[in-house]
Amino acid sequence: MKILYIAYASSPYGGSEEAVGWNLPLAMSRNAENEVHLITKIEQKKAIEDYSSKHPELRLHVYYCDIPSFYKKIYKGYLYPGRHGIWLKRVAPMIHDLDERYHFDVIHQIAPVEFRSLIELGETDAVKISGPQGGAEYAPKPLDRYLRPVALFEAIRRCSNWLIIHKPSFRKAYRSFDTHLFANRESKQYFIDHGIDASNDIVKTEVGCWPEAWQEHQRENHEVPHILYVGRYIPRKGVELLLDACALLKEQGFTKYELRMCGWGHLEQKLRDEAARRGLDNVTVLGKIPYTKMSEQYAWADFFVMPSVRETGGAVLAESMQNGLGLITFDQAGATIALNDKVCNYVKTQEGAKGFAKAMREWSEHPEMRPDTQNIKACFESLTWPCRAEYYTRLYRELIDGKHEEQA
Repeated sequence: MKILYIAYASSPYGGSEEAVGWNLPLAMSRNAENEVHLITKIEQKKAIEDYSSKHPELRLHVYYCDIPSFYKKIYKGYLYPGRHGIWLKRVAPMIHDLDERYHFDVIHQIAPVEFRSLIELGETDAVKISGPQGGAEYAPKPLDRYLRPVALFEAIRRCSNWLIIHKPSFRKAYRSFDTHLFANRESKQYFIDHGIDASNDIVKTEVGCWPEAWQEHQRENHEVPHILYVGRYIPRKGVELLLDACALLKEQGFTKYELRMCGWGHLEQKLRDEAARRGLDNVTVLGKIPYTKMSEQYAWADFFVMPSVRETGGAVLAESMQNGLGLITFDQAGATIALNDKVCNYVKTQEGAKGFAKAMREWSEHPEMRPDTQNIKACFESLTWPCRAEYYTRLYRELIDGKHEEQA
């Protein structure tokens, strides 16, 4: 197959969206029957060329697109997504030219994951796919109080979503694709609720890892359980909810655990101050840990927590699996699609911090309730990029065959 991927974010050394934007095309390119092309932003060029110099066997054709520096000065911080629309307009003629030259079987826009940044594809014989896309998920009511510090941003986001999904140009772009993948059920339902027939579209959270990433950590049986959080220190990641859960456990007289919070973000000092004020001596806010040192933290841990109150997919899901750690998280968004209850302790969103505290205590006091390594490894293997590539190969072929039948 001849495949063209459009990925604003794509880096061999990045995480989250950048990792998806790079690893899926890379995995597909390792199939000798595929000819894979990728368009990404110019800022990724240095990292990709460095990777290419170390991997001469690379069979991925990469093209770069830039936007005028004027827009980069305007669109930064919370306004950064404005760059996506400018970039996609400049990418459109590149897609047309490349398609005329190579006659692609599949054109797949995989990043940005925000549904608001959807390119309109013109006439082509290729099968056209977008996603997995999200951005229309919201914090459930029992959890949205943790987003009050960023209430203005959340309100703007809601308004922006509503305005864009009702724009005729957006709906035209949506119809220009043959099928869409949604990163979570909430985003798909948002489309349906606003009059777009997405009932036949696919829900597929894209988090992945390479088979060689599996870590056989030699863990001790800790008398005091070790709990690990990894992620940004921002409101929607639920870091303040996590401290509330720890405070509830302290009120119950249960402090027989250690929690380490690794990450970065503007709430770092506030979290340290809050932990000290509440007397949470068993909670350590470590700050940013170099990627090369993170394996030590995963080896230290007995289980993992992801308390996000609003999440599109959750890239750390794959990291917890590849390090053999069971996961406590809320029963929403990507975690319920990418993983399963054999490796997760799902907390009902309506139970909030109280439910999260209960789950943490449960796994702390009863290690036999934690997932066994066999189930975690099985889940990990389903997340590997070669496994993901097999899924997309089947999907692409079904869509190509279906298009040919329609044309016949």
